[in-house]
Amino acid sequence: MPWKTQLKITEENAERVGVLVGAGLGGLPTIERYHSALLEGGYKKISPFFIPMLIINLAPGHISIKYGAKGPNISSVSACATGTHSIGDAYHMIKRGDADA
Repeated sequence: MPWKTQLKITEENAERVGVLVGAGLGGLPTIERYHSALLEGGYKKISPFFIPMLIINLAPGHISIKYGAKGPNISSVSACATGTHSIGDAYHMIKRGDADA
């Protein structure tokens, strides 16, 4: 990587470090696959993991687990504005005192 982060997540600061992941849109291939399965074979062809496969919330959860962040954990999905919303939401989390990083 061309840059190196100085953020170190420790047991002392883990609850003050949050993760926010934004996505413009997600899950369309999964929706299409299970829509076809429903039409061809009925509701019993729908996986119990259908909803977890769709939701963006799993991304910040996995990142939090991998790096040990225990602060706010949230996702933003707002099409083309997702990047701006994600930066703004993170800024407001820090400004409100919900997290330090």
